Amino acid sequence: MAQKTKEEILSLLKNFQKNILDKKPSLKQMYEEIRMMNFKIKPLQGDISILDLNNRRFIETLWRLGKLDEFFYNKVKKLKKADQKILFNYFDSLHFKLQEKLNQLNFKQAKLKETSPVIEMEIIKEHYQRKKLN
Repeated sequence: MAQKTKEEILSLLKNFQKNILDKKPSLKQMYEEIRMMNFKIKPLQGDISILDLNNRRFIETLWRLGKLDEFFYNKVKKLKKADQKILFNYFDSLHFKLQEKLNQLNFKQAKLKETSPVIEMEIIKEHYQRKKLN
């Protein structure tokens, strides 16, 4: 892999971090963007109704995951196979860190008693194939 290509990809990733992830919009705007990102929350264990899904850290982390996902799917198709590997490594690393953040969140509502010691949920982002217009 050419050094110049690797530097270009790293620069692209750095700009994404600096211009998107580090410049978060207001909480209200993040919430609206998350709604448009087509995330679905599927309870796997426990009662998720006791969770405060408006928790600021939850919304910020979910927003970051959504932006990372959008960036990845927009850029990966345009890269050569060797360059995709760099992007995959970055994506995996950041994706793992954000998932760990979600796992560490304590967003149970304080006024409700704990009904289950474990709450497990799956967060899925649906991707739709856009039909090309003739």
